[in-house]
Amino acid sequence: MTLSRTQRRNAPPALTALLAVAFTLAFAATLSAQAVSDPRIAEFDPSADHWEMLGTGQPAVLRYELAVYLVGAPAPFAIVDMGKPTPDPDGKIRFDFAPSAGNWPRPGTNFEARVSAVGPEGSALSEPSNLFILSPCTIALSSSYALVAVSGGNYGVGVSTGTGCRWTVTTAASWVNLLTAGGLGGGTAAFQVKANSSSSNRTGTIGIGGKSLTLIQQGAPPPRTPPVITWATPAPITAGTPLGATQLNATASVPGTFVYNPVAGTVLPAGISTLTATFTPADPKRYTTATASRGLVVNALGPLRP
Repeated sequence: MTLSRTQRRNAPPALTALLAVAFTLAFAATLSAQAVSDPRIAEFDPSADHWEMLGTGQPAVLRYELAVYLVGAPAPFAIVDMGKPTPDPDGKIRFDFAPSAGNWPRPGTNFEARVSAVGPEGSALSEPSNLFILSPCTIALSSSYALVAVSGGNYGVGVSTGTGCRWTVTTAASWVNLLTAGGLGGGTAAFQVKANSSSSNRTGTIGIGGKSLTLIQQGAPPPRTPPVITWATPAPITAGTPLGATQLNATASVPGTFVYNPVAGTVLPAGISTLTATFTPADPKRYTTATASRGLVVNALGPLRP
């Protein structure tokens, strides 16, 4: 129905179509129609005087409001200010109300909605929309625990929930920095874990929408220490005697391998030579490489006798 300007000054602006709340563009026109599950888009025709100006120079329609009711309730439990959206090319206005639905009651029962065109002279309420249902906001995480490297780093866990469902992220662990405070609908809860300087593993939890993510971080490995090498100073030998196990007989306090310089079988000249033993431990994560040196006296051959 289109009103003349004179009539419009004495009556609120009227909507030209029902509000429809659904994901698709196929809408029911009666309350007995099947309810739509977890909608997020309100679609409606703008008021006939959407673009009109009053004699005062003000727009006839200042904004639209979305009022949501429990079916049969006399008053809405939520009103969303939609502003004054520009109609789409097909002439309809579409508004995503899901960001406003996070705190709405979700008893799994039917709801309906109405649109009001609000102007300086009052407001006009549409007929009820098709019915819809808001599912309970159950939260599911992609994992219930996370193994964290000793060096820490950035991590995240997937959050699954219904459209319009809000969730928050909290933790009491001082070594965890939350990169996500919360979200609306599905998403990812990102967080940063500090490096663990302790040699002990540590455990913490992150609360996400009533669910818990357990963090298990490895402890730092103990500092490496050099093994103890035992090596008695070899007894003097006579020039021409090759080096062998009698001289190259160092031992270590942990398992590993020795490499000698000079190697076994070497014949040293007369004088004092330095023997070096380099030890590589079998467990390099706990022990460092170690070296030891010993002096060896090599006696010259005596004069030949007739």
